[in-house]
Parts: sequence; C-alpha cells; structure tokens
Amino acid sequence: MITNIFTNDFFTANNSYPNDDLVQLVDSITFEIFNFKKTTTWANGTPMDSSKVDGFIYFSKQSNGFVFYYKRIFEGSLNVKWFGAKGIGNLPGTFDDTAAIRKSIQVSYDLNQTQSINGDVITASIPIFFPKGHYVISETIILLDGTILRGDSKNNVRIDRKFGTNIVGFTTLQRIEQPSGEFVTSKQVGIENITFTQIGIEYIVAVDSYIKHCNFSNNTDIVHILLKLNVNVLVEDIRIRSNRASTCYGISIINDVGMGPITTLKLYRVWIQYCHIGLYVNGGSSILSRGLYSSSFNQGIIEYCNIGMYLEGTLDNFYINDVHFEQLSSAAIFSAANGTITLNQVWADVGNIALDSSTPETIFQFNNVGNPIYIRAGYKGKVLLYGKATVVENKSIPLRLPTKYQ
Repeated sequence: MITNIFTNDFFTANNSYPNDDLVQLVDSITFEIFNFKKTTTWANGTPMDSSKVDGFIYFSKQSNGFVFYYKRIFEGSLNVKWFGAKGIGNLPGTFDDTAAIRKSIQVSYDLNQTQSINGDVITASIPIFFPKGHYVISETIILLDGTILRGDSKNNVRIDRKFGTNIVGFTTLQRIEQPSGEFVTSKQVGIENITFTQIGIEYIVAVDSYIKHCNFSNNTDIVHILLKLNVNVLVEDIRIRSNRASTCYGISIINDVGMGPITTLKLYRVWIQYCHIGLYVNGGSSILSRGLYSSSFNQGIIEYCNIGMYLEGTLDNFYINDVHFEQLSSAAIFSAANGTITLNQVWADVGNIALDSSTPETIFQFNNVGNPIYIRAGYKGKVLLYGKATVVENKSIPLRLPTKYQ
C-alpha cells in the first residue's frame, strides 16, 4: 500500500503513483494521515462522477486516460481545517475563515443522510469539528439543514468577526421568498462548545435544534441569540457578557408573523450580564402572530443589566423557575404579556416585578418570589400568590422598549 505521500501530490493528474485500491496519504493541509479507498459510488449509493468530487472527502485521480475516484476514510466529524480554515486569530491581515467554514457546511449537508418518518424528514448529521483556535469570519454564514458546529471546548475555540465588518454571525435563514414573504430556513441544527465574540446566532424557524455550552461576548448593539418562530429548541449552559455601555439584548424570543406558534422552547442554565435587556420575549400581539406556548427558563442568572426580562405579547404556559436577578438598574421583570405565566423561586437583590396586561384572561402565578410585585393601574388579569410574595397595586412604572427593538 502506498504510504507517506501528500494528497496534493497523489491526486495530481497523470502522476506516476500506482492506482491502488487503498492508499495511505498525508493531508496536505493538516498533515494528518488518512486512508483513502477507491470507490465507484457516492455517499448515497449513486454512481460516482466528476461532479461529485469535492476535493475534501471525494477525490479523483487521472491516469493514462482513466479516472479513478477515492474516498477519505474517517469516523465521526468533519474537521473544519480539512477545508482550509486556519484559526490563527484576528490581527490585521490575518486569514479569513469564512469560505472554509461555508464549504465544510455545504459538504456536511451534501453527505448528510435523510429519511422520512411519518412524513417528517429526519437528518443523520455529520458534525463539523473546530479544533483549538481563534477563527475569523467576515460575512454572516448560513447554517443548512442538519448542520452541527462542534468546538473542541468553549475555552479553546473562538469565532470572531473580522476587523472592519458588521455582521450577524450565523443564521438559519436562507432567504425570504418574494412576493409571498415566506421564510426558507434550516432545521435540525446545533452549535456547541464555542465562544462567539462580537457576533451572534439567529435561529429562525429552527425546528428540533439546540445551542449548548457556548459563550458570547462583546456585542454592543445587536442580539447575542435571536430565537424566532422556533419549535422544540434547547438553549443550555450559555454565558452572555456584553459591556456596561451596551444597548444589546442577551436573548430575544420573538413571534411576530403568522407562521405558527413558538412551542417547547427551553432555556436552561443561562447566565446573562451587562446587556440593556437580558431576556426579551415577545409572543406577538397582531392578528397574524400566534404566541409562545409551553416554554420555560430554568436555573438562570441575569445581572448588571438595565432590565432583566421584558415580556409582551401572547405567552401561555410560560414558566420561569429558579432565576436569580442581581444589580439591575431598573426592573427585574417587566411584563405586558397576556396568557398564563408562572414564576417559581425567583429572587433579586434590587429591582421589582411589574405587571401590566390588558386582558382579563391573563393569569400570573407566583410561588416564593423574593421581589416586590408591582401591579400597574389598569391591569386586568389575575394574580395568584403561593408562599412568599409581596404585592403593591397601582404602581406607576414608566418602562418602554426602545423603538429600534420594537
């Protein structure tokens, strides 16, 4: 078997290396050693041809008028460095990893195996692994169906925006169809073990998706995590830290168009610091939006923000449990929401919980809440108290959301 030959040399046309069925080569980019096996079929079993050669997993070798195809043999994840990512930092003139990350996402998508179960398409994803490094992007990158970005650890892997650029970061929104306005988005995506600096993540209609074990920092005027029109999404073990002059939001959950309700969205162990608003939740108030249902925020910390949580629109069976608010300059929670909302074991050292709702069907349930509950004049809903809770009625609290975030 051929060994110790670089991939760039072996797959150069009409070289003198024999066309063995199995060869062991050195990756010309990462210097890792891999076996490459001759193949006549692609990932889905269709006949192999030149259009399916990507130069990363599938290769071609021309020899004496014949074309032979080879497949890289690997287990588990795709390594983003196979595609040319460097991860060498964000100094002026350094490498831009945007194209390499996009290519890795496209190849993962092409290789992903899908099956239909009871009408639902289930994707068996090939994760994209980010080794230790500081990666830099200059354009917002679209996450395709089944994309999973997995860092070595959130302490070792950082993705930053390139100096002089102003981008979102990563999004599931592929395009908006015209004139219908329909969102074309990606589903079953995941991100884990990465620190994001000066960029954020948009999950728009990202069904069956997650963000886990990630840090976000230094966003001053954008949303760190935007969750819009999602179903069955988990955000777990997240720390968001902006700065004291920030006008940004930590996490925004929004349903403002008529594409169905947000349901089963879970925030768990989320720590938010130094944002204008830590968590903003808008279930929508127009006739088109259909609200947020059966969702929760468990075991979190929100501190050093202007407002801890700002709730509005239709929120039904929204559960806030074991959340600690600290050193907020205004309210711990301000709610103009309608629906059924439960707060359990909520505490803050400063600030209050302010209620303002225009519908008599609204029900707020409080159990062992260590903050004064201010009920504004004109509140029409019900308030149910269990355990420790203090209510102050007809309290005027002039809080309004800045126009730019409406």
